[in-house]
Amino acid sequence: MLLGRHTCLSWLHAGPGLSSVPLLAAAGGAPPHVIAVGDRRRVARVLARLEDPLDLAAHCRETIGERAAGRVALGVGRVGPAAVMVVETQMGGPPTEIILREVLDESFHADGARAVIRVGTCGTLAEGDVAPALVIAAFATGWSAAVEQQERGVLGPPAEFDPQRPPRPPVIACSAPVVAALRAAAADASVSGVFSKDSLYAEQDEAFAETLRELGCAATEMELATIGPIALAKGVAWGGIMATAGRLDREAWLDAEDTERNEDAAITAALEAIRTLAG
Repeated sequence: MLLGRHTCLSWLHAGPGLSSVPLLAAAGGAPPHVIAVGDRRRVARVLARLEDPLDLAAHCRETIGERAAGRVALGVGRVGPAAVMVVETQMGGPPTEIILREVLDESFHADGARAVIRVGTCGTLAEGDVAPALVIAAFATGWSAAVEQQERGVLGPPAEFDPQRPPRPPVIACSAPVVAALRAAAADASVSGVFSKDSLYAEQDEAFAETLRELGCAATEMELATIGPIALAKGVAWGGIMATAGRLDREAWLDAEDTERNEDAAITAALEAIRTLAG
């Protein structure tokens, strides 16, 4: 059941049909491999790395109308023979849940979506003086509406806040094939738990850093713990690779050029992982 017209996929589906776009027609619908990014500028950077790229939101704007572009950037292309979709989830759990549930909706996919990989930035903890450039998620943890719904066994209307909920958030393991493919693509990356929260990961707070260590997390960001429950509910493999933007345990934030270099490495690894997963 479609939740709304937040992306251009729903306008294509309801209007001229996904088959009106050659790449989507060849894939039998929306591409089964999805890269989820928080920033629309990162959508453009991923598209620049794909074969036969198409800014699908712009295409819908030009061929159907302004509203058909949807609310977020979305594009498609190929990595070798594998069709790929890249979508802007915006920042934080609530928009990520709304957008991803629509993008992974079964009505858009001939045989269902196969994998979703988050590519983004994070704050990290590290032993020693040098933080890893990339962090591959082994699991995600943190509280979001999607996490709480999964705990109750249903992806439905958000539950009211429960003061009796466990003090420690649940751990949601990333799909082993996705983690393995990312590790093969980025051998130097750190692999650890990732803590998600709906606020910017810019603390220099030793108490928060200690909480992360207790949870087995070496990084924090804003979306991954929302992606996990949605992917699991839809039977889609999932994972994430994050580019380090700085360290949480000291005043050591990277400049824009270094962060962008790490982001490019994360994009490369995600695309290579999709090539592997597509087989």
